[in-house]
Amino acid sequence: MGSLAGCTGGCSPTDGGDTDGGDAATGWRQVGGGPRHTSRAAPEERPPSDPSATTLSLEPVTDSEQVHYSPASAPAVADGRTFVATGVGSEWDDDPPGGVYALDPGRSEPVWSVAVPSGVTGPPAAVGDAVVVGARDESLTAYDAETGEQRWRVALGGTPGSPVVAGDRVYVGTDAGRLAAVDPDRAERCASRSLVSATARLTKGGRPIPAAPAVDGETAYLLVDGRAENAHDERTAELVALDLASGAEQWRYTASTTDPLAAPSVGDGTVYVSLGGAVHALDASDGTREWRFATGFDRPSRPAVDDGTVYVSAKNVYALDAATGAERWRYVNTQVGRHTDRVPRQDAPVVAGDRVYAGLGALDAETGERVWGELGNRSDSRYFRDLNVGENVAPAGPAVAGETMVATLRSGQVVWFE
Repeated sequence: MGSLAGCTGGCSPTDGGDTDGGDAATGWRQVGGGPRHTSRAAPEERPPSDPSATTLSLEPVTDSEQVHYSPASAPAVADGRTFVATGVGSEWDDDPPGGVYALDPGRSEPVWSVAVPSGVTGPPAAVGDAVVVGARDESLTAYDAETGEQRWRVALGGTPGSPVVAGDRVYVGTDAGRLAAVDPDRAERCASRSLVSATARLTKGGRPIPAAPAVDGETAYLLVDGRAENAHDERTAELVALDLASGAEQWRYTASTTDPLAAPSVGDGTVYVSLGGAVHALDASDGTREWRFATGFDRPSRPAVDDGTVYVSAKNVYALDAATGAERWRYVNTQVGRHTDRVPRQDAPVVAGDRVYAGLGALDAETGERVWGELGNRSDSRYFRDLNVGENVAPAGPAVAGETMVATLRSGQVVWFE
């Protein structure tokens, strides 16, 4: 395929931005806080040490046999409003119907909601005054952030993952092994670039939905899933670095894994990615591995990066030296799951100043000591005590914006700590 910059209407690639995270005016507009997924919020944007909790329950999804409390996606926060999606799929239902919701903690009902019958494929992202979300009908759709009216819809020719906003483009990977760039002002797909050879592509529905790409300046980093007989078999996953100006592949890193794909993070010239129960640190210029840290648990989260430290959840929360991978501290989660294929904590942490937010609470970023909230260790937990909804109670990871932490639960609840 041609360059991602060679778009109709005079499109051109733009820089992915200098910072991740937002401020009071912009909020936490996409997964990972920004296009590089460092999950870093402004130091002043954090809840007090003893926050109050406000909970809103989304409507359950009902089929012919039973009621499913569809987990809400990771939240996006823009101009004080929280946006989540349902229908991503779960242990209960691989292909549930879903919807997009605009929420306000001061209201007992959604500000607006839009049904997505085919189900969504990942968290929404805010771009300008709209919210974009991918769906299993192979589309990317934008809704007016104020009213929920559909702004535009683009057919991608493959099931998209989570959209990422960088500069004036929306980037999204598809299960056909392609990266697409969308100009939201012209409501059209500018270009797409193949990330796998034609012989390696699987039939429709055979390739898992990709994680969100990380975009840093002129380069996008996207995980491409390899062939496996079923979802639990070991397979290869490839992290591809793609030049957005020329469409050329810069490098490709391959690792074995049984984990679902988590989005990579990019910070200070290094790409961090969780694969095969470990965190891998790669030189962003050529893909050479700098270090690898094995957590000892499956499905480690997307890493957060801040001030020379990498934070990751894999049952416990780990703080690692960003240069060497050496463990600085770990917060041990004693709440163990009843099922061997689940752990109670895999949520992507968020860093804001001297706090690390994970699960439904906060840790001291320097020492790993608990500051407030629940991270799996309390027998009287309001959230972790009910394991019927699955031990990984808040799997999506929180958002931190405007002195508020927002978390979504497996039970279809959204909780604001403020």
